[in-house]
Amino acid sequence: MPPTTTRKPIIDAIVEYAPSAKLVDLFRDPVHVLVVEDDDSVRETVDAMLNSPLFRKTMVSSVEDALIALPKHRGKWNCWIVDMGFSRFDEGLGLLRRYPNGPPVLVYSGQASMELSDRARDAGATRVFDKDPVSIEPLRETTCVLSALGCLARNRGSAVFPHFLALTKHEVASVEEWGTALGASRKSLERSCQIEGCPPPKAALRLFHALSYALWLGTRTTPPKLRDGSWFTPQRRAVCEASIEYLRRYPGELAAGG
Repeated sequence: MPPTTTRKPIIDAIVEYAPSAKLVDLFRDPVHVLVVEDDDSVRETVDAMLNSPLFRKTMVSSVEDALIALPKHRGKWNCWIVDMGFSRFDEGLGLLRRYPNGPPVLVYSGQASMELSDRARDAGATRVFDKDPVSIEPLRETTCVLSALGCLARNRGSAVFPHFLALTKHEVASVEEWGTALGASRKSLERSCQIEGCPPPKAALRLFHALSYALWLGTRTTPPKLRDGSWFTPQRRAVCEASIEYLRRYPGELAAGG
């Protein structure tokens, strides 16, 4: 990372990885991610997976260390990645319950049974992931998508958070499809964006696609390959690239938020 006084905006960093992604100076800081993982080798793997100037990572080995690190953090967290092994599951649940207004949370565990998954979601987990074995590409994709979600939505405790969460679950390429996926009107989406301090729905949707895609590209050292189950399908990549190009050409559309 460059020194604090000369830190490059995140959009400038994105340009190094996706030249067509020269948007506007939206984010002065990298995306902030907390990783709670007690296994040194897995923690190193996740650290390397997010090795990009687009991310600022806080890596800790226990919930206790996380509880020490969280109050010291200045600024907004965009995503948490929390390992919940069987013996530490209740500790992880306690962390999520203690911070109900935290950012999107990706929980993973080698003991990801249906019961444990349901308990984690009830405690506030946004996604539950099986790490047996650690599957880098799905984990990378999910982290980038949830981090983009965390840039748009203030916290998972917000009443309108489900409106934004829908963007991660559905093939939504337009505001109309976004509303249909939720059963919500355009006016309802506009209110949600106002509450979260986001640009209007169309710009928010484009920003979500552009940022999630740029984050994903920025963490890669090799060109992406199509794989089964990828969130970034060819169709979604086309939507993301079109969003990047549109926002590059018409940055004024984002004036209402950022």
